[in-house]
Amino acid sequence: MNPTSRPILEFADLALVRGQVTLFEGLDLRLLPGETCVIEGGNRSGKTSLLAALERRVGQQLGLRGSVHFQGTSVLELADDAYRDTLLDHVAILPEDAGATLFPSRRVRTLFSKRVAPEGERGSSAHEYLAQLGFAEPEITLRQRVRELSHGARLAVSLALALSQRVQLLIIDDIFHACDALRLDQWLSTLRREQEARDLALLVLCRSAETCRALLPSAVLSLSNRRPLGKPRPFQPAGWGQDAPAPQSYRGGKPLLQVRHLTTLRSRDMGWVAKPAPVFALQSVTLELERGEVLGVVGASPSGKSTLALTLARLVEPTFGQVSVRSRGERERGEASGAQRMLLCFEDARPSFDPRLTLGRHLSQVVELGLKGTGEQELEVRALGAVGLEPELLRRRADQVSQAEVQLAAFSRALLLDPTVLILDNALSNVEARHRLELLALLRDRCRARGLGALVVTHRLASLGSAFDRVGVMYAGHLVEIGPAEEVVSQRHHPYTRVLLDSQPLPSRRLQMIAEGTTPDLTRPPMGCVYHPRCPNAEAGRCDVEAPDLLPIGAGTGHQVACWHPHV
Repeated sequence: MNPTSRPILEFADLALVRGQVTLFEGLDLRLLPGETCVIEGGNRSGKTSLLAALERRVGQQLGLRGSVHFQGTSVLELADDAYRDTLLDHVAILPEDAGATLFPSRRVRTLFSKRVAPEGERGSSAHEYLAQLGFAEPEITLRQRVRELSHGARLAVSLALALSQRVQLLIIDDIFHACDALRLDQWLSTLRREQEARDLALLVLCRSAETCRALLPSAVLSLSNRRPLGKPRPFQPAGWGQDAPAPQSYRGGKPLLQVRHLTTLRSRDMGWVAKPAPVFALQSVTLELERGEVLGVVGASPSGKSTLALTLARLVEPTFGQVSVRSRGERERGEASGAQRMLLCFEDARPSFDPRLTLGRHLSQVVELGLKGTGEQELEVRALGAVGLEPELLRRRADQVSQAEVQLAAFSRALLLDPTVLILDNALSNVEARHRLELLALLRDRCRARGLGALVVTHRLASLGSAFDRVGVMYAGHLVEIGPAEEVVSQRHHPYTRVLLDSQPLPSRRLQMIAEGTTPDLTRPPMGCVYHPRCPNAEAGRCDVEAPDLLPIGAGTGHQVACWHPHV
């Protein structure tokens, strides 16, 4: 990089306005080729709105004041066609919901067909990009359709597509929340290598610059939050859920949710070269969810967490096993006095909202279904207030708010529906850490007071002991350890649990990859223990032959481990 080179992107006294509200002002930035600049800010600080304004998205009612120069050209006053030729055709932009922009029926290979650079240029192979971003079998991924990929895998493909465009500037809007610590290190390392090889300029929008410190940013700009999320508060519509027993009546009773040997085979489209291959996404998962309990399910992608959530909600049909859900009002002798309801909140919540309807209309439809004759407006306002949102969002559509606000609106809708079992599939991943922990505390209090149960799928491993009652650890479709949250975090009997929890980066260092090998191909799972190819304690003739059962560690602890040689 030449220190005297012309800035590729420059902001001077930039202000962002939505209607009559100024989201931020006085932003100055000077980004040279090969440099990284990070703009950090909490939820609703204006990061995503800045990206929408730079893309000139229609209907956002956003305006920029100040100056924006791209390679010395002032772009704010340009007509749309000239603006596109000057800026958007020479810049790759990766929004936080980039995975949702990929056409679901297309094969991954076809996405790269017109984007990769000529062969011979460094990093021009789609296969190489996917391998660097953590795909164990890139050739298989290239043959898959987009709809067969997980949310995190779609984001990784979107990142590979952005890198393949061979542009001079890449703008990334907070996609790092969608991956676990092990995959995040791979993403950041790939970005760093591409930056050094091509003098690629990076503008990263994120909640904390600490997340992407491996990119060695030359400047970090902080946006003050003028519209912070409110503190979550308890919400209970009067008259709802009269079948809920008092806390003392369900403690020690039968489990609310029972899962026995749940096995799910999913079909992987191998293209015209081969027949569809069965994927062992879940293998003999057994667990229980007690009344009033919050169970966390963790594991590095791909581990089967989302498949478990989808299978429990019957959005994916199980191949074998049994799932039973008891009503909160069900008596011990087996009589039911209330509907059994299981509700799933998705990580990508936007498609669950009708784009033609406002958030308020979605909530009012829930009120109409659950409690007729009650003041709808009051309940809607209280439901939004329970998750820290203002009533003004009732007038907006899902495409007019941020990803975090959509997730919070979906969570408030779940509170209105008052389900027996609530499943959150990374459903609060876009919410900043402090607010997310407050919402999980609210959920746990609600579960205990109402006798409902919650299963929370997450890759956020911080504060596991305080956020959940119990924690289950999944690896390659298997439940390898489950027990009280504090015991799992402190004792870590399974070797994979140790790897997973030790992989979290400390403030004083970068994440170090401590796990040898990669997650196995689930079309050909290994014999014996699924973790033995990567386990330092694997015993030949046993671990590679016979699969261990999930057995208790100690008497009366409720802590179970599937390992022949657990740490004790």
